[in-house]
Amino acid sequence: MKTIIASLVLAMFAAAPLSAAPVILFQDDFSSYGPGDVLNAPDSVFNGNWKVSGGTVDYLAPPGVFSGLCSGQSNCVDLDGSTGQSGLFETAQTFSNNVFDVLFQISGNNRSGSDTVTITFGSIVRSITLAYDQVANQSNFGTDFLGVAVGAIGTTLSFQNAGGDNVGIILKTALVQTSAVPVPAAGGLMALGLAGLAALRRRKQRA
Repeated sequence: MKTIIASLVLAMFAAAPLSAAPVILFQDDFSSYGPGDVLNAPDSVFNGNWKVSGGTVDYLAPPGVFSGLCSGQSNCVDLDGSTGQSGLFETAQTFSNNVFDVLFQISGNNRSGSDTVTITFGSIVRSITLAYDQVANQSNFGTDFLGVAVGAIGTTLSFQNAGGDNVGIILKTALVQTSAVPVPAAGGLMALGLAGLAALRRRKQRA
């Protein structure tokens, strides 16, 4: 009996919930799409990683004339293209059946006024307004966390700039990774171990 109990205790601790290491499923800093600005960039510029619909976005990179709008960074995307109609900028890759962390870097337009962008991933929808910072020539350019999101079949990450004046929020990076959550199987094994201990205790008390 003692041997059985000891084995169950060891199994229980061995099966204690573990945090699965995050796995990056999508990451882009726009550094792999070549030099120079591409205004009203077609999907082909982004090598199948992004698609644009309902309007346009601008791809900006050195030595392009507008690459200086990337908030002191190298390559970026102006989410309001040069047609007067901002496009929906969306990952071509879809996500499903998991729990995700979504992170991104954005800044104000670095020219004038303020802009609002709506970021969508699955059921999470968030709108952010950033104002132009004339002193620093950049606006709130840091990594932002959209939140923990549950992906359904066909989930994409998208950015939609409000308005259409050819001056939009600047997108620098985007990342989607699996969230570090307890491994369900390990939790189940631990529960099974606890149940076994309880059953053995009841048998001993009856004896």
